[in-house]
Amino acid sequence: MRINSNLSADYLHAIASDEDARSLQKESISELSSVGQIRHPGDLIEHLDLVYERLNEAPANNDVMLLFGRNLLIGAGLRTALGRVGVVATRMDAVYIGTECAGAIEMEFQADSLSTARNLLDDLVMMAERNGIAVEDNTPIALYSLLPNTRQDYYQVCDDIKSVLGLQIRTLSLAALLILIWCGKKLRFDADNFTLGFRNTSIAGDVEALIERRIDPQRAAGYLSPVK
Repeated sequence: MRINSNLSADYLHAIASDEDARSLQKESISELSSVGQIRHPGDLIEHLDLVYERLNEAPANNDVMLLFGRNLLIGAGLRTALGRVGVVATRMDAVYIGTECAGAIEMEFQADSLSTARNLLDDLVMMAERNGIAVEDNTPIALYSLLPNTRQDYYQVCDDIKSVLGLQIRTLSLAALLILIWCGKKLRFDADNFTLGFRNTSIAGDVEALIERRIDPQRAAGYLSPVK
């Protein structure tokens, strides 16, 4: 029998099928829960700087970024599937199911933050008509590479949507998901966390509450709050 061996140079390790084998197999399986977790997170912003540097160096490819975003959402605890190209009923970027919520996801990795909010509204109508998920039961997510800056109207649009429709868009960044994964935490939505507006443009406090540690707000600009 072959199983993954912990911290071995060899990815596969042959062992006999006996009591020792079962013990090693159990130990290896237990390690799967910490895949992607940084055992000693240290300076989270330094880790983010490195990841974003690599992303900026990579050739622009929206399909790859969609997969990256989906994988981070899965790593943070949301069962997520990308929309299928050419299928009208799944024209949203992705859909997800969490422990107590579900909904549409739109991802934006450039600077067009307003289209994300507009597309989410279309997604809500589509899911209500085709999937039977009532608009009021949908918890939409807008996922960005970096949070929109304050000069854009995204935050006002979020306020308008909440005021008119009673809906709260949950705004996330790739950085927020990375931090949760590195710290071994899962994404959980309460009544209003990760909901932004004109008077509240930062998700830093929401991330801090989940990971139970402080993050330097100035160094987190762009990652967890808008660049001024």
